[in-house]
Parts: sequence; structure tokens; C-alpha cells
Amino acid sequence: MKNRSSETMWAHFTATNPIGSTVPNEVVLWDNQNGADTAVEQVLNGTKNSTSLALLLLQLQNRPLPKIREHSVICNFKGEPFCIVETTSVKLVPFFSIREAFALQEGYKSLDAWKTAHWNRFERELATFDRRPNESMIVVCEHFKKVFQE
Repeated sequence: MKNRSSETMWAHFTATNPIGSTVPNEVVLWDNQNGADTAVEQVLNGTKNSTSLALLLLQLQNRPLPKIREHSVICNFKGEPFCIVETTSVKLVPFFSIREAFALQEGYKSLDAWKTAHWNRFERELATFDRRPNESMIVVCEHFKKVFQE
């Protein structure tokens, strides 16, 4: 945890929810300001309860998979915390097998919109490792619920 405001939010949450878990990671849900700030708004208003990552990116960055019941502090692009979420499920799905229902849970209006946005994002993220996305690449599909907001 890098942000003192996130630490304060976590302290307020655990004061009334003695869950005994470790201090969570701060998460920015997109790789640019407009996308990240829109994602925060969607989580806050309940139209977004899922997110996704390229498994290859997690592996290249030596990051672990999300875990069920793990908490995260959702931040805007500037790193300002807005709420805490709890992971409720994690599924590994090939890109070509993503369904409309998941796209809608991520706050998109259609599967096509989800695929276009994520393909472009995966291209940007993987390019730093001289890698490219493909239709059979594995996507980490994480579902969560908002559990705290100040």
C-alpha cells in the first residue's frame, strides 16, 4: 500500500469489519486516465463488478493471480482511493471465449466494445515485453463486490 489515504480507508473498513486479512493492493482499473476514472465511476454506481487482465502480462510482471476473498482498494488514475472491493470469483478464459454477459459486468455495452477496448489495451501492455495478444490468449476474469465506500 503506497497511499496514506488508502491506508486510512482500509483502517476505517477494518474497524467495523474485522476480517483479519492483509492490507490490500491499490488497483487502477485501466491504463489511461479516462478509462481508469470511468471504471471508478462504474464501480461506485454498481454498473461494473468485474475486471480482466491478460494472464501473460501477470506472468511477465511476476504478479500473482487474484484470489477469492482478497480485497483491493480501487483508485482513480491519480492513485486516489474511492472504495474497497472483494474478489468473489476468478476464471481463466481464452480471449475468443469471452461472452457478452462478462462484457456487460465489466461495464461495456456490448461484447464487441469489450473486445476492441481490451485488444487495444493488451497490445499496449504486452508491447513493453515485445509480445502481442492473440485470440487464444488466456484472460483472467475477476468478479468482485464493492464492500466499502467513504
